[in-house]
Amino acid sequence: MFEMNTTETYNQLLKSIREIAHFGATRSLLSWDQETYMPSRGATSRAEQLAAMSGLIHERITSDSIRKLLDDLGADSELGPEAVTNIRETRKQHDRATRVPRDLVTEMARTSSLASEAWKKARAEEDFESFAPWLEKTFELKRRYADCIGYQTEAYDALLDEFEPDASGEWISSLFDPLREALGPLVASIVESDVTPLDLTQFTYDIETQKELSRAILKAIGFEFEAGRLDIAAHPFCSGINVDDVRLTSRYEENDFTGALYSAMHEGGHGLYEQGFNRDHAYTPMASSISLGVHESQSRFWENMIGRSQPFCHLLYPELQKRFPEACQHFDIESLYKAINKVAPSFIRVESDEITYNLHVILRFEIEREVLAGHLPVLKIPDAWNEKMESALGILPSKPSLGALQDVHWSFGLIGYFPTYTLGNIYSAHLNQALRNDHPQLDDEIRKGSFATPLKWMRENVYRHGMRYKPVELIERACGQPISPSPLVEYLKNKFEPIYQK
Repeated sequence: MFEMNTTETYNQLLKSIREIAHFGATRSLLSWDQETYMPSRGATSRAEQLAAMSGLIHERITSDSIRKLLDDLGADSELGPEAVTNIRETRKQHDRATRVPRDLVTEMARTSSLASEAWKKARAEEDFESFAPWLEKTFELKRRYADCIGYQTEAYDALLDEFEPDASGEWISSLFDPLREALGPLVASIVESDVTPLDLTQFTYDIETQKELSRAILKAIGFEFEAGRLDIAAHPFCSGINVDDVRLTSRYEENDFTGALYSAMHEGGHGLYEQGFNRDHAYTPMASSISLGVHESQSRFWENMIGRSQPFCHLLYPELQKRFPEACQHFDIESLYKAINKVAPSFIRVESDEITYNLHVILRFEIEREVLAGHLPVLKIPDAWNEKMESALGILPSKPSLGALQDVHWSFGLIGYFPTYTLGNIYSAHLNQALRNDHPQLDDEIRKGSFATPLKWMRENVYRHGMRYKPVELIERACGQPISPSPLVEYLKNKFEPIYQK
């Protein structure tokens, strides 16, 4: 019988994993359409389509042919670091998937599609109880999934590893606990301050003009519209179909241009990462994100550390003057800078400031971890939510849409996803610090409207590596120091203390 040599075997593996990735891209496109243009009555059939596609992907990644190719290749370092990465990550996907029966995979996909529609209805009607059965089913399915995958300490670790490889609940807590302790006094000092930034929502901003502004800023920072688009969704997101097809969404309100602009920049940061992968490795782990924490580091970096910086305001203000001249009569660059960096305890995570945002994430991390462990019943989530919100931020939600029903993530079955948001903030602070150490002239470039330096630096230190390095290793290689919350705390203090001092 003819036996393939190592190179031929590897090429056959590449062909197989790229085919599987095409199915995954198709599934992503179906999900994107569900959140943007799909008619409401299409929900049931879309759930079946997504379930079928998920089942097909599971069948392919767990196939005997994939297993044989992986066995024949071993770790094979002779093919180079890119091949080692693709083999290692495909083996991890195969091993993980083979532990989960196909019927559980299809049931999770079907449930998440239907549960997301139930969440929309429950949120609109302020009815957590109607959504609770779906949430209970979701958590139960994820418990079964975690049991299939296996774990050493807690089921949450098996789910977390899917989004942040090698992370654990204990490790997350070791970062989040000191971060919360540091942020509490900072929030308190700001709340007690007499400084009151201008309220930009007292003015109106034409929505079509807001869309033009968002597109102009995205283009300026490097997002390629020939390989992407910007649409509208209830909950802004980025869907990377492939490196040449990256879909961003935002939402618009007539009295708040900042919500749309910074949602676009946030999702644009994700989009720059997706467009920054090496096209030669398309549809392989070498052209995929290593973790959601690293992905989030890009959205938070571009939204906040670039978009809400003082130099950026020198670029943004003239753009606002051209588009919203009447509103701009009431503020200047300095008041704009303070306004877009206003700190105030608020109910909605996606609308919260850079500091309190992390407290929102920690709240969700603690709740989902407790629910999955069986320590907190689903029907008690609103009570636990309100207690933690009042403790952390001193405010109490008056209705579910301001509390436990505000996020879509749990309806999608994304348990273990939330901590990656604050991990992204921690990673982005490390990256921002290293970038500025390498390029002390960066602020001057931003004032002039040039973003080539940060984009090139991120491409070289983050994007091009795909899944070659684990998240912590990737960030530490780029920044030269171990992961800790200290750079984030330092960044926040250095930025916000001057704003809130008279």
